[in-house]
Amino acid sequence: MANTKKTAAKDATSGVDSKALAKAAVEQDELMRRINIIESEYGDGAEFELEKSIQKTQIHLANSATSMLMAGRELVRIKEHIPHGDFQEVTEKRLGMSKRTCQRFMSAAVKFANTKQITSAIQGRSNLLELVTLDDDDLKALDEGGTVAGLVLDEIDSMTTSELREQLREHKENLKKERLKK
Repeated sequence: MANTKKTAAKDATSGVDSKALAKAAVEQDELMRRINIIESEYGDGAEFELEKSIQKTQIHLANSATSMLMAGRELVRIKEHIPHGDFQEVTEKRLGMSKRTCQRFMSAAVKFANTKQITSAIQGRSNLLELVTLDDDDLKALDEGGTVAGLVLDEIDSMTTSELREQLREHKENLKKERLKK
């Protein structure tokens, strides 16, 4: 009987690749070590939940776009209140912002001042900055639920910046061609 048990145990493990099993265990340990480091560094003490993390990320992205617009508004105010020639020094030395970044933030603040749908729908500031290049009629259409370049706000928000940039470039080229035909 004892001999039968040994044979059964040997038969049960004979198909197992012990090296592969050991390698998988090491890989699992390494994964858990990395996850523990990430959780201690970036986690909030709660157990990870994908949907909750996605929602938190969306909130932060929306805050990023809103913060960019609010910073742009303040930059417009600063520019108007300080003597000519001092703006670049203030933004570079005191705020650590390049002239070009300030210009883009201010342009966005001015361009989107009266567009509630766009600014609440577009969560990433990069995509919002890409929309600055649209003319006022396109922005108005988009803000009223229409399309630009065949895209609605939800599609624009889910695109990468390079995808959006390409779509807008094509849209502008098509508009230019249409104007030349007239």
